Amino acid sequence: MLSYRLGLLLLTLLLGACSTSPLHQSTNQADQSTSDSLTENTQTDGGDTELALPTTETDHEHTTPSQINPDNLITSPTLLVDKKLISEMNTEHQLALENYQTLLHVMGPEKAPELPRSLTTEQLTDNLVKQKTLELQAYNQQAEATLASQAERAKQRKSSVMKGDHVQIFFSEISIQHPDNGFNAQPLVGQWVRGEQRSIRLNNNFLIEPPLSETLSVTFSEDYQVLLNGQLIVSINPNQEKNDASFTIKTADQQGQVTGKLGYRIITP
Repeated sequence: MLSYRLGLLLLTLLLGACSTSPLHQSTNQADQSTSDSLTENTQTDGGDTELALPTTETDHEHTTPSQINPDNLITSPTLLVDKKLISEMNTEHQLALENYQTLLHVMGPEKAPELPRSLTTEQLTDNLVKQKTLELQAYNQQAEATLASQAERAKQRKSSVMKGDHVQIFFSEISIQHPDNGFNAQPLVGQWVRGEQRSIRLNNNFLIEPPLSETLSVTFSEDYQVLLNGQLIVSINPNQEKNDASFTIKTADQQGQVTGKLGYRIITP
């Protein structure tokens, strides 16, 4: 009977030992796994490999230069300007230059409206070119209205009796020299009213063939100045009946030279 009880006790101990071993082994494996993981992470932190972080949609948005510095769109434009817009602006600008020159000659620098400033190449964007074209169009409309009003004023002066509003100009000893030809022009006389600009033709009538000629723009400005091709020659004193002056000016195409003498006489209609 005692032997039977000892046998049962040994069997129970043997079964307990068998059931405990796998559990312990599993625990050891888990501890080893955790240790390996910690070791791996420690090695990664000290090495060159970067940890993969979760990404969001915001991480994929590209930052443009304009978001960093808004001036980049002006100093380094990335958009091409429409060539048609550039052409329209250039046409208006050329007309504005011509109108300004006429106003400058007829009215004088103090009365002629200022020409709009030009755009720099760094400012060439579609919107700015459109705005500048509109500005030039407005200037040309104003300039043409002013010139029309000026022409009407000069027309009315033709029948006025104001002293100094009428001048007679004599041209003599005129010589025209171009790089490829030259000639002496016949003397001319003409009459201008204050504020009038008119062109005359200088001809060489000593040739059998069709004569050489040169166009000369003559202006008697609002401020009593005589200009030839836009160049100031003499200021007229309305109280001085007559005077004369010599001149050397550029031709209208800026390629040649015109020299000569002019005399003026204040007249009363």
